[in-house]
Amino acid sequence: MRLKRRAVGAWLILFVAGAIAAPANLRDEDPLKVGSKWSGKLTQRGQIVKMEVPLDFTATLTVTKRDGVKFDAELDEKGSVDSGIELTYLVSGEVTKAEDGKAYTIKFESHTVKKTIFKAFLKIPYSGTLEGKSLKGTWKHPKNDEWTTIQGEFTLELKE
Repeated sequence: MRLKRRAVGAWLILFVAGAIAAPANLRDEDPLKVGSKWSGKLTQRGQIVKMEVPLDFTATLTVTKRDGVKFDAELDEKGSVDSGIELTYLVSGEVTKAEDGKAYTIKFESHTVKKTIFKAFLKIPYSGTLEGKSLKGTWKHPKNDEWTTIQGEFTLELKE
């Protein structure tokens, strides 16, 4: 009887240790880690108050928090020197394993303006695919009554 208790106790310890370690391994698997910086380009096409505004930005997404599939980040966007546009958004989203099992699906939305030298838009949904050290996707300003119809693409690479 004593031997069976030890065996059950050892099995229980291994089971609990495995259950605790499993979520950590899943987090280690995807590269969207706290502190990671993703840099590249973000495009903007369309109209703001009926004026054409084609712009290209340098962009950096810095992950500030992870909790399972959920994450928070800062999204810095900087236009050309001529535009004078500089924005920093706080964003929240989710990253999940894509159907192909190799990549990840990432979705996030801007919810707060941290810094701006221009008009900023909130509640902008972004969606994309994270594969290896590359994050690519699209964004689109939601339908509105402000005569704003902007959208674009982003391509970011893991830098840190």
